[in-house]
Amino acid sequence: MKDVHADPSVIFSPCSSFIRYEPLGVALIMGSWNFPYFVTLKPLIVAIAAGNCSIVKPSELGPNSSAAMQTLIETYLDKRCVRVMQGGADVCIELTKQRFD
Repeated sequence: MKDVHADPSVIFSPCSSFIRYEPLGVALIMGSWNFPYFVTLKPLIVAIAAGNCSIVKPSELGPNSSAAMQTLIETYLDKRCVRVMQGGADVCIELTKQRFD
């Protein structure tokens, strides 16, 4: 996003100020089985709007909705910024491990 120039307070005159928007990192979105589209896609929209990359892990308990989400996300969104991971609890454990390399 473009920098936004803001008017500084009179206390800080003469100076100039601006707001720089920077993404915070990668968002991990883990969906639920009971509202798979709403609980998964709403946070994805927010992450994309904020400029963050995302990893989406739909629920394994709804295989048809998970497959549909994966098809739609991989077809219409940038593969460099959004990835879909399918799997069960073992995938969740690997995605949430902390690495301090």
